[in-house]
Amino acid sequence: MQKKHWAVRTADDRCAELAKSLRVSPLVAQVLINRQITDAKTGSHFLTPKLTDLIDPSKMPGIAPAVQRLRQAITSKERITIYGDYDVDGITGVAILWQILKLHGVDVDYYIPHRIDEGYGLNAEAIEALAKSGTRLLVTVDCGITAFESVELAGRLGLDVIITDHHQPGCDLPEAVAIVHPALEESYPNQDSAGAMVAFKLAWAVANEFNSGRRLEPRLLEHMLSATSLAAMGTIADIVDLRGENRILTSYGLRALPDSRLSGIQALIETAGLTGQKLDSFHIGFRLAPMLNAAGRMGHARLAVELLTSDSPVRSMQIAEYLKEQNTQRQQCDRKIFKQASEMIVGRGLNHPDRKSIVLSSEDWHTGVIGIVASKVVDKFYRPTIMINAPDTDSGVAQGSGRSVPGFCLLSAIKACSQNLLSFGGHKMACGLTIETDKI
Repeated sequence: MQKKHWAVRTADDRCAELAKSLRVSPLVAQVLINRQITDAKTGSHFLTPKLTDLIDPSKMPGIAPAVQRLRQAITSKERITIYGDYDVDGITGVAILWQILKLHGVDVDYYIPHRIDEGYGLNAEAIEALAKSGTRLLVTVDCGITAFESVELAGRLGLDVIITDHHQPGCDLPEAVAIVHPALEESYPNQDSAGAMVAFKLAWAVANEFNSGRRLEPRLLEHMLSATSLAAMGTIADIVDLRGENRILTSYGLRALPDSRLSGIQALIETAGLTGQKLDSFHIGFRLAPMLNAAGRMGHARLAVELLTSDSPVRSMQIAEYLKEQNTQRQQCDRKIFKQASEMIVGRGLNHPDRKSIVLSSEDWHTGVIGIVASKVVDKFYRPTIMINAPDTDSGVAQGSGRSVPGFCLLSAIKACSQNLLSFGGHKMACGLTIETDKI
């Protein structure tokens, strides 16, 4: 294992003043300053988060045309499909939007691509199938910001597309009827919104649009308060910065989680052995989220969405028990691949101080878990790592997943060699890609 290099911050002159203003210990004040929280107002919001301090959904870039198009679809009784990513961020975001649209009597369905068979994001086959099924409005969750060809195809087939995403956009944007994305305006305060947070804001804006008074009607308010738990799970699972409104939402969502009215949440908590416990981000990140993720990693993530949208306690428990079994299989697969990867790295000298990155491939690695293993490799060897599953099939196409270290933008790195890739996407710390096997 690599030696740890500790960078210890020196005490800040502002520490005593901040400690006095917030009535906290100097140690707590120094921790806040280390997190770039240097004034009393911001510190107070951090220490005592309040739902009333959430950013108004109307300020989210692109949300006005999205709500306008959704209003048109709802009043015209058009069929809407929510198209989400297969990770927890996407799954929870899909559940949030599906529930708010159901409350408004919408003919709504959801579509989650198969991780291995279809891969990440919008794909042509799915869009063609949805168009044939009668869908007229497609709303993405946690994907779509770089799906130029798919959005163009949807338009030709008579589907309008609303994109909600938080991944890094390029210089150009797809020609969707609306794009809801925090990075479209530099002035938007929460640039680090998760996909579930973006979906939460759109659901909130829809609730406001159809609300008759200044305060949300009880049924809408109940839904939005319940949705905080789903958004909190997506936010924590996607490892975004828990400051600002991310901290507000997760703080409230975690408190509300044990008493959630959603039978799927209750089944998940019970199956994980957490009933009656005070839940925190650890329980989400290492107990509940892995079970939800197991659906997409080992099978199909649609099952996880069914769990989060089910109103049947019996069915919810059946799904939760199955996901627990799937997660156990995933853990066994993780350990096996991590052992193989570690042996390959040491055997090939990839851990030599002169080696700045690690790229590994194998014919029999499970595509659904190589991202998790890449994270473990980074933890052990502290180098940007890409792991590729290259099955010996006629397609000649392999799928890879990468994780990085702070200070190294993985997305920029794979962009620099994009001429060798079939497709790619991601952000600074993580990426996914497809590549022809002879170019690995």
